[in-house]
Amino acid sequence: MLNLFSRYRAYFSVFLLTLVGHALGFGRELATAYYLGATEIADGLIVGLLPLSLYLSVFGTAYAQAAVALIRNLDNVEQIRKTLAPIVIVGLVASAVTYLKADLIIGVIAPGLTPGARSISVALTSATGLCLMCVSLASWAKALRHLEGKFARASFADLLPNIGILLGIAVLYPRWQVNGIAFGAMAGYLAQFLLMVRPDFLKLTWRDVKSVFDRVNIGIYRNTFLAVLSYSVVYVEFVVDRYFASTAGDGTIATMNYAQKLMVQPLYAFFMTASIVVFPRLIKASDGGNIYSAANRLYKLTLLSSIVIFVCGVLFSHPIVSILLGYGALAGSTGEVAELLRIYMFAFIPMAFVLIASKVCYAMGNFRTPLYAGVGAAIVKICASALLFPIYSVKGLIAGTILAACVNSGVLIWGSRIAAVKVEKKETGPLSD
Repeated sequence: MLNLFSRYRAYFSVFLLTLVGHALGFGRELATAYYLGATEIADGLIVGLLPLSLYLSVFGTAYAQAAVALIRNLDNVEQIRKTLAPIVIVGLVASAVTYLKADLIIGVIAPGLTPGARSISVALTSATGLCLMCVSLASWAKALRHLEGKFARASFADLLPNIGILLGIAVLYPRWQVNGIAFGAMAGYLAQFLLMVRPDFLKLTWRDVKSVFDRVNIGIYRNTFLAVLSYSVVYVEFVVDRYFASTAGDGTIATMNYAQKLMVQPLYAFFMTASIVVFPRLIKASDGGNIYSAANRLYKLTLLSSIVIFVCGVLFSHPIVSILLGYGALAGSTGEVAELLRIYMFAFIPMAFVLIASKVCYAMGNFRTPLYAGVGAAIVKICASALLFPIYSVKGLIAGTILAACVNSGVLIWGSRIAAVKVEKKETGPLSD
């Protein structure tokens, strides 16, 4: 019994903290819905925060994932310090570009925004550009804490950016407008980084800076690039949906955003948490040659639990939306959000498998299978959205998301099983990196 408790204690502690973190993250949507509803101002705020989210995925999550996969243990202090220099350099460049070219970035992401919404988006993107260094440093430090097994501490630190942005929207925005939101985001990410980082990893020397192009770091860049491409379906979904929805009238982006965020809350709370906790164990299983059986157990649990959540989401979509969003400025639009949520839930099961199966691949050092899956899904998303949006409007965009998620999860599961068999047999092949 004690062994069983010890085995699952990490998961439940991280689950609770992650649940609170995503509740706070969803609090941003609740605050936006309550104060602004589905208006051009809400559209502007949602689009304005998108570049920050994309940067977090590209130069935060992807780079940290690639670095940890090669570092593998915290005894490799020298290599850990070398991975810090690229983050600092890229963060400085990205902050400058985002600050100076915010108007161009928003023009590409959402060209159909009204002038009022566009001005808000440009101002917010420019202001949050100063946060990018903090974002990438926080992601790097969090990945190292996961490798160390400090899941609870990392999950607690994840609360801070959401708290900062929530305070920025609810408290600072009425006084300082978009600068208040940007300040809250910057303070949150900086606090997250300071809470998680180990001081001995910050002793950056000129030698470390010069090593940004050594053989090991080039391998990290290569895997980061593959991971970025494998996540491309995520970026494409955000950009394509914002691109088309910006032409469908005021409030359309906000309505889609509220429904999508409701769908992903249980997805991240349960399956993202599970993927974080099991990743170090999957690395050990891969090194020990029993990754195939470990992956199969994960897939069975993922299928059963995701089906239960899917059914609940479809049956109770309207009460969920009414309870969570049926107040303030959005009170009259809950029916539209509930209808979109019901459709979004059909992407839930394949998205759950994407989170789990991608970790199985990364644990084996297999970055090619997620690449194939992500690029294929991105192509499906673009084509399906372009074909279906003129006919079914935003429902066509959601249908494209569902099809893309099915392609992504299918390729990941198939590829990870083939690669796992080859790892156990000490073989290599085109799907293993």
